[in-house]
Amino acid sequence: MIWIPSNAVHAHRRTAQQVYDAQAAAFNVATVTKRFYDQYRGHYERAKAAIATANPGVRDFYDVDKLHAFTQRLLGRLMFLYFLQRKGWLGERPRFLTERYTIVQRRHTGESHDGETYAYYQEVLEPLFFQTMNIKRSGNVKLWEGIRIPYLNGGLFDEARDPAGPIIIPDSVFDPNDVNGLLGFFNRYNFTIANDTPLEQDVAVDPEMLGKVFENLLEEWDRGQSGSFYTPRPIVAYIFQEALAGYLEESASIPRETTRSLFDPNADAAAVLTSDEAERVNTALDTLTVLDPAVGSGSFLIGMLNELLHLRHAAYAALHPDDAAPNSKTLSDWKEAIIRDTLCSVDIKPEAIEIAQLRLWLALVVDQTLDQARPLPNLDYKLMAGNSLIETIDGEPVLTDSATAMLGTSVQPEQATLGLFETDHERRKLDEMRRDYFSASPEERKRLKPDILHQERRIVATALREKADSQEQIIRRLGKLAGEGKGTLKPADTRKLNAAATKLTRLTDLQEAMDKPSYVSPFFLYRLHFSEVFERKGGFDIVVANPPYVDAREIRDQKPELKLAYPEVYSGSSDLYVYFYAKAYNLLKPTGQLAFITSNKYMRTGYEKSLRQFLSAKLVLEIVVDFGDLPVFDAAAYPAIVLARRTLLRRCCWRIDFI
Repeated sequence: MIWIPSNAVHAHRRTAQQVYDAQAAAFNVATVTKRFYDQYRGHYERAKAAIATANPGVRDFYDVDKLHAFTQRLLGRLMFLYFLQRKGWLGERPRFLTERYTIVQRRHTGESHDGETYAYYQEVLEPLFFQTMNIKRSGNVKLWEGIRIPYLNGGLFDEARDPAGPIIIPDSVFDPNDVNGLLGFFNRYNFTIANDTPLEQDVAVDPEMLGKVFENLLEEWDRGQSGSFYTPRPIVAYIFQEALAGYLEESASIPRETTRSLFDPNADAAAVLTSDEAERVNTALDTLTVLDPAVGSGSFLIGMLNELLHLRHAAYAALHPDDAAPNSKTLSDWKEAIIRDTLCSVDIKPEAIEIAQLRLWLALVVDQTLDQARPLPNLDYKLMAGNSLIETIDGEPVLTDSATAMLGTSVQPEQATLGLFETDHERRKLDEMRRDYFSASPEERKRLKPDILHQERRIVATALREKADSQEQIIRRLGKLAGEGKGTLKPADTRKLNAAATKLTRLTDLQEAMDKPSYVSPFFLYRLHFSEVFERKGGFDIVVANPPYVDAREIRDQKPELKLAYPEVYSGSSDLYVYFYAKAYNLLKPTGQLAFITSNKYMRTGYEKSLRQFLSAKLVLEIVVDFGDLPVFDAAAYPAIVLARRTLLRRCCWRIDFI
C-alpha cells in the first residue's frame, strides 16, 4: 500500500515500482555475498580462538566482548589494507601483504615454537597499522625502502583502541598458502573500492557488499533478537531522495518535482537546475544536519552521502556549465564536509560504530590518488556508541537547566600544560574542541580527547548532583515530618521516602561510576554530544533509520524507563522500533523530515493504536509505502517506509496504490 500526496501520484507510482524492480535485480549478488559471509564468519571464529589461546597474559581477552571487538577490528583493518592495496597505495605492489608474509617466513625459518611462528603481525601488520598509517613520514616512506604508503590517521589505526599488549598472533592465522589463512581467503576476492561494482563481477568485494556482511554478523553475534536487517541500496536511495526533496522544498524553496527529476535517471535531459536554484541548493546543503540513531553497519550514512553528492554534482553542473565534472579534490572536499557538518549517528553496539566508520573512510579514499591522499578525519564524535533511546532517569531528562547552560560556555582544558593551544590557559567551547578533534593529528587527538571527555562528564556530573540534591531535600523534609509524627509517616509519604532513597542511591552510584576509566554511560545525551546542532537549529533537519526489530518480550528490563520516557506511544506489547518514532520526533527541528523503514505491524495491531495516533497528531505523513509480503529483506520481515515532516501545518494524504 502506498499513501502519497495527490499531486505526486504518477511520480511515486513509478518510483515505487523502480524501488522494487531494483531490489529484485539486487538479489543477483546474493550468492557471492552469502559465500563471502560464510567464509568470513569461519575465519573470524578461527582468528578469535587463536588470539585468545596465544595471549593468556592479556586480561582483556578474557572478556568475550573485548576479544570479539579486537578480532573484528583486526579483520576490518586488514580488509582496509586490501582496498588500499587494490588502489596501489601499498607501494604500488598488488600483492604487498602476501609478499611481506613470504619474506617474514624466510627470515624466521627454523624458529617455530610447537610448529608455529609469530612474526607477521609484529613485523608487518603492527608497523603498518601503528608506525606507518598513523604517523607522518617524509615522502610517505618508512621501514620498507622505496615503498610509498600514505599517512592516513583517522583513528582506525589508533593503537589506543586495542588492549594493552604485547599481542602476538600465530602466522597460520594469516597464511596466504592455506585456505584457512586470512590472506589466503582475501586473495581469492577482487577488492574494489567503488560501491557500484557490476553484478557480473561475482568475485568482487566492494564496501556495499561488506555492509551486508557486517550487518549479518552484527545480527548473529549480538543482535539476533533485535532482527537488525540490512536495508537494500535501492530502498535506501528512494528514502533519502524523498527526504531531501522535502528538505529542499522547505529550506530552499525548490519544488519536490524538481529535486525528484535530478535523481531520476530517466528524466528529460533538460531537467536541470537554474543557477539561482543551484545557489539555493548549495546554501541549504551547507547547513543540513542528518541523524541516524540506529546506524548498524553504516548503510544509511553511505546512502545519504551518495545522494548529497548527487545534488552537489547537479548544482555544480548548473553553476559551471563549461566544466565536464568537478575534480577529485573538489569531490574529496565535498565528502569531508558532508561527514564533518551533516552526518551524525548513534548505535548501541561499539563494533557497529567501528564498522560504519570504516565504510566512511573507504568512501573518502575512493577518489584520491596516492599523491592526493589526505589524512582521514577522526569520527569519534560524529559516530558514537550509546543507548540512543534513553536520555532520561525515571522519565526526566538527565540534563538539568544549569547543566545545559554549561554547553555554550568556554572552559579551561583539564590538561592545560600539554601545550595544545596558543596559551596554557586558553578557554574553549566544547563544540570547538570537538570540531578541532575531527581533523586533529594523533598527537593532538591524545591531548584533546581527555579535555572533551572531562568537560562532558563535568556537565553530566553537575546534572546528577542537582538531581541528587533534590532527592536529599525530599528525604530531609520527610524525615522532619516523621520526627514531628513520632517516627511515623502516612503510607503515601512512606512511598515517597522510599522512592527518593532508591533514586538517590541510583544517582550516587552513577556519580561514582563516572569517575572510573571503564565507565559506560547507560544513556545517550543528544543535546550534549551533538550540542551544536541544537544550538544552531533546535534539532536535526532529517532523522533517518531502520531501527532494530526487537520484540517486546526482549526488552522487559527497559520497559519501566521506556514507559516513563515515551508515554505517548508506550504499550506493554510494543516492539522497540515504536520508541524510535517518538525519539526521532523529539530530535527533529520544528520543520524536520522523518524517513524510516520499519515493521508494518503498527498499521494493524490494536496495541499499536497509540503510535498511529501519535503519528497522525504530531507529523504530516507525506508518503507511506507498505511492502507487505514482498521480499524487500532477505528475512521474515514485513517492512513499510514512512516519510513525514514535523510541523503544525496539515496536508491531506491519499491512498494511491498497492505493491
